[in-house]
Amino acid sequence: MKILYTNFHKGWGGQPLQVLLLAKAMAARGHEVVVFAPPKSELAARAQAAGLAVDTACHFRKGFHPQQFTADMKTLRHRLKESGAEIIHSHGSQDTWVAATAILGRSIPALLVRTKHNSYPTKRHMANRWLYHHAVAKTIAVAGPIREELIANDFIAPDRVVVIHAGLRDGFASDVKKSREEVRAEFGIRADAPLVGLVGRLAPDKGQETLLQAAIRIRPELPGAKFLLVGTGGDWDRLRGLIAAYALQETVIWAGFQEDIPSITAALDISVLAAKSCDASSTVVKEAMALGVPVVATSVGGTAEILDGGACGLLVRPGSAQELADAILRTFSNPEETASRVGKARERVKQYFASIMAERTEALYREEIEKKQALLARRNL
Repeated sequence: MKILYTNFHKGWGGQPLQVLLLAKAMAARGHEVVVFAPPKSELAARAQAAGLAVDTACHFRKGFHPQQFTADMKTLRHRLKESGAEIIHSHGSQDTWVAATAILGRSIPALLVRTKHNSYPTKRHMANRWLYHHAVAKTIAVAGPIREELIANDFIAPDRVVVIHAGLRDGFASDVKKSREEVRAEFGIRADAPLVGLVGRLAPDKGQETLLQAAIRIRPELPGAKFLLVGTGGDWDRLRGLIAAYALQETVIWAGFQEDIPSITAALDISVLAAKSCDASSTVVKEAMALGVPVVATSVGGTAEILDGGACGLLVRPGSAQELADAILRTFSNPEETASRVGKARERVKQYFASIMAERTEALYREEIEKKQALLARRNL
């Protein structure tokens, strides 16, 4: 198959990671793959470094930019005609709309598949109804609740949306390069200090503030506990102010952007997902599960589904600092119970490996191509 993958993000994060994982897996399966990403984007650079074909002619700019949108649409339409691609798989809102308009008309053979990666509600208006009912051949939701939200109130037909969870790189656990002691020494953390970490971009919807508020409650119970924030983003100045206001300067450590996430996660005693709304199928949660690190997470998107309703990690309400603090303290104070959840998590995470995601996605492509061929055959009778 000839497959075009698109994404509008310039920076790095969970969504471009999934595009890269899927594109690499499909190329390894013998398919002809091209990654479309904005110029100077992290996805373009990493895809090129991985030996994939990359096209940066489309900008996929956010917001209302009619001239750029038209230029992108024409470029993508030309590439689709030129390549004879059978599938164009979009992963973000901007690139999805460009792709949807680019395939208009019977002269473009490609089928549009769209993955919805976030848990934000889909706006109920006529344009989106046309998009999901007519332009997109099949929508992939990265978690069960995302699919349920899409089909609510007959917004999209149930047979047009399937669940395929975001994948974790196969062999992720073997990517740990540094020991627990080495990682902690780099950040000035004692080897025996209770260490709680949150990996994610610094943004209000990621819930770092909730973790800081939980740290205030935890500190009297675990005076030596440290809290590691890993990631960058526009919310750092505000968070730094809160750290000072809460007198947490000696308790909270900001690691900034880090490449070696496997080693850092493996050095934690607890991995926290404190997201309030955006995470649909958290990679951070799956990474901790694969490494045998206990998880405390908010019930957003498909987190409860991933953690098997709490059997593989403790679940708390989004935005509740008290529940988060209680769950963290419970994890530390009940080692046998925690070890049981960790063991179950190590087994459960295997169903979320990228190879499984690629296998299911490839089957979806073939099914949609066969359906289109059957439809064309009936029309020609």
